[in-house]
Amino acid sequence: MRSGDSINIQLTNNTNINVEFNVPELSRDNAGQTAPGQKNYRWNTQKVGAFAYHDQGTQPLGLFDAIVVDDLSGKVQSFVDGDGTITFVQHVHQLDKEFVIFMVDSTFWRTKVGSKGAHRPL
Repeated sequence: MRSGDSINIQLTNNTNINVEFNVPELSRDNAGQTAPGQKNYRWNTQKVGAFAYHDQGTQPLGLFDAIVVDDLSGKVQSFVDGDGTITFVQHVHQLDKEFVIFMVDSTFWRTKVGSKGAHRPL
């Protein structure tokens, strides 16, 4: 997605307890408990970057991932090349894909973000 886009996330809670959905760097207004059933979270993106979302539970493998918001102009700051060189990029279309990586305990969780914005767990 790009800066200025509207985000609409529909959380379906199939458990019998309340769960929380929180994207602290994007919006504190939408954080809160979701009772069993469905709840919509909606806001406009103004900040650029990768923003982790999570629940407030104590389980290390609870709800988590990231929302990636690109600059409206398509500009990307930089990335680290295969040899460790920091490479500056003029436009997001120069990238084939982006990755979001999480480390929980000793386990890595990865998501590939394709050039059309689709997220796919790896």
